[in-house]
Amino acid sequence: MKIIVDRYKRNNIEKQGYPMIMTCDSCDSEFEIDYDDTYIGALGCRHVKCPCCGCENMIDDGIQLTKDSLRFPTHYFHFGDGVKLSNEETDKYVRECIEALRNSKNKDFYATHSGTGDTHVFVFRYGGDEEYLVYVGKGGYETNVPFEDEDYK
Repeated sequence: MKIIVDRYKRNNIEKQGYPMIMTCDSCDSEFEIDYDDTYIGALGCRHVKCPCCGCENMIDDGIQLTKDSLRFPTHYFHFGDGVKLSNEETDKYVRECIEALRNSKNKDFYATHSGTGDTHVFVFRYGGDEEYLVYVGKGGYETNVPFEDEDYK
């Protein structure tokens, strides 16, 4: 169904600009979308899936993520379908993270992250401890939540 003129009285602010023509970031196909084709996804951004290749395309900023609005897994990138890393490649990332912490002149530098594909490596060094805490997440999820005013106090 295609609406020619929408005269129904409601708040249509969020639907302004639709329908719109999209170009897929992955396959370069062009397609028309309506607001109802979109959804809030990773990072709280508005997304649409390409009807040709299925690639997720980010449209706009969507919603502001806060500790209270954050929802798992909706607002996270998922790397479970990423390229599988071998154990040797994973070990390489762990060594790189430990070296970064070990060689840092900044004593406030207590965590580092590396990885690619389906593998994410996190290494932590806490003051007073004499060890590194290593976390390897295969097929992990990740998102960012920006600081709020209270975080700067």
